[in-house]
Amino acid sequence: MHDLIASPFLDGYLLVRPGGRGGLRLPWAKYEDLRALGTAETAPSWLADAVRAQWADLDVTGRPASDFLLVRQPSTWGYSRASWEINLGCNYKCKHCYLGLKVNSGMPLADKLTCVGIMAEAGVLWLQITGGEPTVDRDFMPSYRRAFELGMMITVSTNASLLWRENLLEMFRECPPYRVTVSMYGATKASYDELTQRQGAWDLFIQGMNAARRARLPLRMSIIVTEDNATEEQAMIGLCEGWDLEYNVFTNMTPTIYGGAESLTAQSKEHLRMRRPFGGCNAGHTFSSTPTHTGWCPSARSAVTTRSVFPPRGSTASPGSAPSPIASCFAPVAAPAASSQTRARSADRWPSTTRRRRHHSQVTASTGSRKQGDMTAVAVELSPRRPLPDDGPAQRLPYLTRRGLAPTEPITEIVGVADLDDVMDSVKCSCNAGDDNPH
Repeated sequence: MHDLIASPFLDGYLLVRPGGRGGLRLPWAKYEDLRALGTAETAPSWLADAVRAQWADLDVTGRPASDFLLVRQPSTWGYSRASWEINLGCNYKCKHCYLGLKVNSGMPLADKLTCVGIMAEAGVLWLQITGGEPTVDRDFMPSYRRAFELGMMITVSTNASLLWRENLLEMFRECPPYRVTVSMYGATKASYDELTQRQGAWDLFIQGMNAARRARLPLRMSIIVTEDNATEEQAMIGLCEGWDLEYNVFTNMTPTIYGGAESLTAQSKEHLRMRRPFGGCNAGHTFSSTPTHTGWCPSARSAVTTRSVFPPRGSTASPGSAPSPIASCFAPVAAPAASSQTRARSADRWPSTTRRRRHHSQVTASTGSRKQGDMTAVAVELSPRRPLPDDGPAQRLPYLTRRGLAPTEPITEIVGVADLDDVMDSVKCSCNAGDDNPH
């Protein structure tokens, strides 16, 4: 199993370590040196020196590069980060949850592994696996392992209720996550069990947190403030600080993925804050969302337009590049017939097996009529990092209001990165879903 990953990242190159917070920026020439290494060749001296300086506990001097290094190949699609909702099921019934109905459904394992492969081919380096509750999914562990084997830095968003399981902890020891983000729903048993609507949920949370801390998992807490636990905000912060863990506080909730407002009633009126005006985001440029079943953006709940950005299954064409096997993976799987409203909405646009999202400035209820039975199983949702040549007013396709990402200045020396969060967050989905949409 690899200890280091060398990977393209936007217009540059990174050397990162699974489970590690720091990394190195590599010049193009050094990255190409690593790409050219044979399986039996030892690490070049410059790599051994750079690794020793960044990670004092890792010595690669004289070791065959193939024993510790995974080199990610460049991708013509240019993605860097993705969020994957592996399922819709959960062992809690939280009042604030944007999923609304909790349904233990998702794609079969073969399709999940296909999704992971597609994301790797698209260039994804940082992958967030969420749900639902990902750890209750029977395919979570093989999917996680596949993503790790393909060279992704993985974040798992969880409620921690199952982090005490030895098989999970063993997998995390063998395949370290970049981060485990844990949602926190109260500081007492009464408030926690009330918000999650499950007796014993607090006990599972504490059991999972104790096991995760003993295993020294890279934890970060998401404190969820609602009407049920509003008086415990400082107590929750105190617990996180007592555990010496980073945390974020979330107070604003969002409608459900079906457009329902039932989740909004859980909000604490005293804690609501003004949302930032929407100014465009990276979705569809450098960041992609892979939903459990549908082509809709489940996190943003925004109105969308659709257009095929990959050829239909079986086509040999691809936009602006040589034919790619990625194109054949974007076909619906056992898709039920679309509702009349869905057909009407897309009839004058473009037939599509994949979807490019165009967010609007306010959340709409455009998905409100979509029922569970209307969902179309789609392998993954991706689009090119840069606008296609035919984008623009002439095609009735106003692109995102966000300014295009400025190319980074090429570097000529190896540069240390103390906190990879600063690098990763440069390509995150930056709409309100990331600020006001807790797991």
